[in-house]
Amino acid sequence: MITIVNKDNSTQYNNLYRKAEVALGLQEFTINTLEKYFYYLPDLMELTGDDESKYSQTLGRRYAILPLDEAYFKIDANQRTIDIPKEFKNHGLAV
Repeated sequence: MITIVNKDNSTQYNNLYRKAEVALGLQEFTINTLEKYFYYLPDLMELTGDDESKYSQTLGRRYAILPLDEAYFKIDANQRTIDIPKEFKNHGLAV
């Protein structure tokens, strides 16, 4: 699910945009909307680092993960528990 950028989460997205610009060698404030970010996303995904390590080879993938402010389920396979966010409990979600 794509999050809408608003005043509450804009700082989080602006930080992502600045990092992407630096990684791509763009001028600051070239990327200022999600649409522009998605435009540059294929270029980010193709970025590699300057050495042969696996982490370096996927350099651009670090900037390809959007910050999400939506609730998520915490699953503990060892304890066999699932913590359901309160937003979902209101709708009668059964697991």
